[in-house]
Amino acid sequence: MKLHVFAVLLNLVVLCRWIIKARVTQKSQIRNWSNSRGEGKLFSVMLLDDSGEIKATAFRDDVDKFYDLIQPSKVSASVPHNKTI
Repeated sequence: MKLHVFAVLLNLVVLCRWIIKARVTQKSQIRNWSNSRGEGKLFSVMLLDDSGEIKATAFRDDVDKFYDLIQPSKVSASVPHNKTI
């Protein structure tokens, strides 16, 4: 399987498999949330590459998977996802 690396701000609607490669410029603390649809936790990061900067937010189980892996000031990414952006 061939994986492709795309610029952060490339306007993509649906992709089966993608990877973000960017420098982490900011990382928030883990926060808990609750609303009428449920509850969980989240954290956000600001990602910078040659095309610009974008904010990404991880929710629920992804917080446990990625919070300790993503470190500010480091190039992070090679995190493949099977989700749309």
